[in-house]
Amino acid sequence: MKEEVEISKIKERILKFLKKRSKRSFRLKEIARKLGLMEEYEMDVIRRVLMEMVERGEVIKLPRNKYKFKPNPKILVGRLTVNPNGYGFVEVENEDSQIKEIFIPPRFIHTAIDGDKVAVSIVGKGKGELASI
Repeated sequence: MKEEVEISKIKERILKFLKKRSKRSFRLKEIARKLGLMEEYEMDVIRRVLMEMVERGEVIKLPRNKYKFKPNPKILVGRLTVNPNGYGFVEVENEDSQIKEIFIPPRFIHTAIDGDKVAVSIVGKGKGELASI
């Protein structure tokens, strides 16, 4: 439980740091140094948190392993339908939205199950929208 609390606090600190400097991008070591988290295990936590934030669309990973705050990730709400093969689709409930259905790959479904009402953020585009729950 302590590690979960620590991870959530580190995530908040990273978001605050990147948001405050939203025009710039930083390498992992630069973020760690600025936050005073230079121990090896802290660097591993920061690396994991950044990867999760990239998957969720909160942070952008740029070339040369730099990270940057992603302003205003679009959050949509809808019902999840999960295919037996592990992927799913979210039917968006907001009638004003131009997006009606969003594909969710298995790696982004996390703990959601078929029929859940979920909030998703758009993390990429292919033939349609790609999102993370």
